[in-house]
Amino acid sequence: MKGAGICLLALALLLGTVLRSCEAQKPGKCPRVNVVCALLNIPVKCKSDSRCPGRQKCCRRFCSVECTNPVDPNAPPPPIWV
Repeated sequence: MKGAGICLLALALLLGTVLRSCEAQKPGKCPRVNVVCALLNIPVKCKSDSRCPGRQKCCRRFCSVECTNPVDPNAPPPPIWV
């Protein structure tokens, strides 16, 4: 009986992992972040692209993870100001 319970638990964990990895990725790339945030626990406003409206993607920003408009992966990178 214990073996069946362990198998069901393992199956549930595996299914949850597979479903999370199957969430659709929207086209485009997240904008590049050139600055590192010093906060240890940044606010997470989204967990995947599927949680963002329209064509927005769930991206790391300066000090948060939030829905953001994607950039064209074929476009040249913006200039870096010094």
